[in-house]
Amino acid sequence: MGNIMTSMWTGVSGLKTNQSSLNTAGHNLANINTEGYVRQQIVTKDTIYNSIGTSHISELQVGYGTNIQEIRQVRDVFLDKAYRMEVGRQGFYEAQSEATQEIEAVLGELEGEAFHQDITYFWNTLQELAKEPDSIVKRAAVLSEASTLLERAQSIYDAFGKYQKNLNTQVQDKVNRVNQIGQQIKELNDKIVRYECASENANDLRDSRNQLLDELGKIVKISYSEDYMGNVDVSIEGRQFVWDRSVYGLTTKTVEDSSSLLEVVWDDGQNTPLYDLTQECRSDNNSNIGSLKGILIARGNTSANYTDIPVRENFNSDADFDDAVKKYNAEVNSSVIRNTMAQFDQLIHGIVTAINDVLCPNVSFDTYKTGMGINGNGFTVTGSDGTEIDMSKVKVWDEANAPVGMDPNHTPRQELFERKYTDRYMEADLSYVDANGDPQTRKIYIYNEENPANVYSLYSIDSIQINDEMQKEVSLFPLSSTSLSGGTAQFAFGKCQQLVDVFNIKGHTLSPNQLTKYTFADYYTAFVGEVGTKGNMFESMAAEQQTVASNIDNQRSTVLGVSSEEELTNIIRFQYAYGASSKYINVINDMLETIINSMG
Repeated sequence: MGNIMTSMWTGVSGLKTNQSSLNTAGHNLANINTEGYVRQQIVTKDTIYNSIGTSHISELQVGYGTNIQEIRQVRDVFLDKAYRMEVGRQGFYEAQSEATQEIEAVLGELEGEAFHQDITYFWNTLQELAKEPDSIVKRAAVLSEASTLLERAQSIYDAFGKYQKNLNTQVQDKVNRVNQIGQQIKELNDKIVRYECASENANDLRDSRNQLLDELGKIVKISYSEDYMGNVDVSIEGRQFVWDRSVYGLTTKTVEDSSSLLEVVWDDGQNTPLYDLTQECRSDNNSNIGSLKGILIARGNTSANYTDIPVRENFNSDADFDDAVKKYNAEVNSSVIRNTMAQFDQLIHGIVTAINDVLCPNVSFDTYKTGMGINGNGFTVTGSDGTEIDMSKVKVWDEANAPVGMDPNHTPRQELFERKYTDRYMEADLSYVDANGDPQTRKIYIYNEENPANVYSLYSIDSIQINDEMQKEVSLFPLSSTSLSGGTAQFAFGKCQQLVDVFNIKGHTLSPNQLTKYTFADYYTAFVGEVGTKGNMFESMAAEQQTVASNIDNQRSTVLGVSSEEELTNIIRFQYAYGASSKYINVINDMLETIINSMG
């Protein structure tokens, strides 16, 4: 009787196992189109065996049936980690590509609003003016085109700045989403541990958690591990994020008090930065992962102007210049928006200063004295406040070679592009003893140099405007020359030609990493070409990473994906097995009934 009851329970175990297998296969089929669902599989094992004796060959045993060991997810953890790394790298380059596409749209090269046309129109008006320097109409045309050129340049530069600030929204949204994912993973950890401690299946919750890890991996670089209880601990950039049933979130703050740009920091009370954006982003050290970092790198932490591009002439030694180039490559060249702003501003600065230097030329103090025929000793120069000025490193207005206006007063020192908050010259008194030993005093005009530490002193796009007085009175345009004795003004054809010729001088390189110097028109062409090249590079790298991530995901799908044909086959197989167990139980039941009846 005992053996018959054991056989009965053996059949019952088969029913239970096959019923669970049918339920699992049906669950797989029901979720075949559910995003993030992973195929589940029954793992069975034999129950204990009872020894009933031995034979000359082996021990005689009777089995007690089968039990379900676990209902497992069919997935490859190595493919999961590889996918999350590669999709994060894809997100990094997609962010760079999107930023470059936005810059190309701002420049308008593809919409028929090419900025190089404004440069060409301005140059054409200067050529026409060179033919008729006495024409008020031609002078007015130059002023008009200069105004158009500057307005268009400022519009483009402002658009760069606005886009840079608008990226704050994306940064904040991604930080918020990262924190949300962290909270959701923590909550799922708690549920999974609670269910699995009660020996219940939590695979659907695990699917949700893995889906969150996939999403998080595209935003930031993550690492993670699962403990023996089923909790997943997650780190971001090597620092604990979801850890020990707690979430250490991220937040944002402005880069500087005077800046509106946001940086991402840990919400630890110390505002520890999440990223070191000066670090070179490379694949060999996995520092090019995450769309959040991609946005921050493309945006940069500050705006930029021409002073951010090192020029050898501005440094005392090669070592100082090399250090500046390293800083430029780390902080400016790596940021597509900052680099574009700096290069574009360098173009406008070059045009503006070249034109102004023709209309208001400057020379060293020693050259000025020679040109003005000043001989003697005991020179002193004092400013309006009475302070003596060191003239060894300053420039002064080249009075001997400067053109003047054609107005009745022959007004001098009128620049076409003026700084909004800084005059071109500072008036000072030059005192000296002439060759005859007589003391002399005369006015000189010291050029207010551009100072990178003072943005208001720069001929930068957002700090300049067209000369207001010249716009009111075109005759102030300094294209006439006078003798030193104040004779009749005559038109300075040479100055007009100089204005035209500055557009043919190869003066600037795009960056300190290049040696080729360009004219203004060629500079802009090369500038746009470089933006396009970067855009194609980022787009290509994003596409390559998408292919890599997709291939890995396809490999994952072959493991974790649900096949309707396979699951239907399993259902039929388990149905037959269930039916066989039922028949086996019926046979045991008939045997048991016969034995009981015979005993009566």
